[in-house]
Amino acid sequence: PLSIVNAWRRDPGKYAGLFSDLDDQGWDDLRQEVLKFVTEFVPSADEQTFWLAREVFEPDQVVKYGLDDELPVYEDTDFAKIGVSPTQAKNKWRAHWVHASYIQMVEMFRRKLITEEDFSEWFRLVEIAPFWRPNLIEISQAWPTRVDVRRWWDMRTIDEPRLRQLYQGLGYEGENLEDYVLWTKVFTDAPVIFARWSKGWITIDDVRSQLAGLGMPAARVDDFIQEKIKNEQPERTSKERDITKTDIYKGVKQERITRDEGLELLQDLGYDADEADYLLSINIPEDEVQSVAENRLLSKAELLAGLREELITEAEVRTGLQELRYSIVDTTLILDIFKASISPPTDPKLREASKADIVKGVKKGLIDREEGYLRLIDIGFEPTAADFILFVQVEESPFSPIDFSEFKGITSKWRKASGMTTPQFDDKLREASNDLVRISGEVEILEGSVKDLDLQVIDQDVIPDETKARLIEVNVALNRARSEKVRLQREFDTLAAEFRQKSKSE
Repeated sequence: PLSIVNAWRRDPGKYAGLFSDLDDQGWDDLRQEVLKFVTEFVPSADEQTFWLAREVFEPDQVVKYGLDDELPVYEDTDFAKIGVSPTQAKNKWRAHWVHASYIQMVEMFRRKLITEEDFSEWFRLVEIAPFWRPNLIEISQAWPTRVDVRRWWDMRTIDEPRLRQLYQGLGYEGENLEDYVLWTKVFTDAPVIFARWSKGWITIDDVRSQLAGLGMPAARVDDFIQEKIKNEQPERTSKERDITKTDIYKGVKQERITRDEGLELLQDLGYDADEADYLLSINIPEDEVQSVAENRLLSKAELLAGLREELITEAEVRTGLQELRYSIVDTTLILDIFKASISPPTDPKLREASKADIVKGVKKGLIDREEGYLRLIDIGFEPTAADFILFVQVEESPFSPIDFSEFKGITSKWRKASGMTTPQFDDKLREASNDLVRISGEVEILEGSVKDLDLQVIDQDVIPDETKARLIEVNVALNRARSEKVRLQREFDTLAAEFRQKSKSE
């Protein structure tokens, strides 16, 4: 009989005639109706409890949460084929919805998208026992982070009991709580204490007593002060100290005091020996001390005067200038300016090139403004024109470090002054650096010579044999110098890379 009922429900038109079998078995109409009735779907006790929990039988909740929304058309489903009535199908639909999680409810509550009443009703919707509900609403409120708590304590917008309460809310208890409270006090108050000391409001003894009053162990107080005082020099005299430091630089440069005395005076201002040495090396290089600078200018003038009187050769002058620590390039520029002044060029292009050399020499400090002015007049410029040409200039010291090894020496002093390790500068690298500077200067000189020769023959239909031979000679020398520069550059790059790797590892 049950099979007949199931077949009839799945296709009433096709299987309705099977009920005649029940007639033949003695089932009257009433019994057949009862069979159909008792085989209809009825939810189990557990399912009905679940439906009750899901507000299936509460019309106002059904409307509030939209539990009947999107309900499928009964006739479009197979519910009827398994004995589920339209009413039970609707109940199943109402119970099938997935509701917001606690985390999602908290976020909506914080953003004021729902009310506390909505939150409370949600507990009933998802069947959270009443015991937990008030606490769950309470913890939905954000708790301050440790950073927040420190900031509040730093500004004293909270007192110590509140500080403890907030840390307890973050899970700290017992010894951990006490340690954290103590650390917070020291961490936030120590910078304030040192700032007040640096501005002259309190003495160093006040600093000591206040740190101890915060709870810092007495054995730690003095060490802590010594660690901080180095980087917290009194701001109330910082400007005056800078002025004094500048006076020391001037004194060393003008040789009113010796370099060693300058080092001692800088240390009196609170710099250690390495810092003082670094400051003097950067601000007053040995070459810029007044007597050295004056002697250099005098020596340069004597060399050029000797060349003018033909008492010494150009090669000897070049060697002498380089011994005065002029670079190869600067030496060439000085000689070009000198030669242009004693034999002024008549060709406009060569005259313009000489003017550029003179201006460059003034800008770099190789010749002073007065000498540049006179040299411009020597090559044919009117006084007003010479003065105008030199009106705008940028002074550059020609006696900064002249190669990588000297620059590296300066940076090594800085690393030492900063307490950083300084690997020993390799002699091979120093030699390679000097060789590279030398060959670079030679290449530049030879390129200038080729350019000058090209200018001399550019307008000539027939090039003299002597000039041709000179061009060939200079070009050969230039090509050899360029090849040598490539080799030395490779050698220097390899040694420099090894040195940098060594520096990093140390």
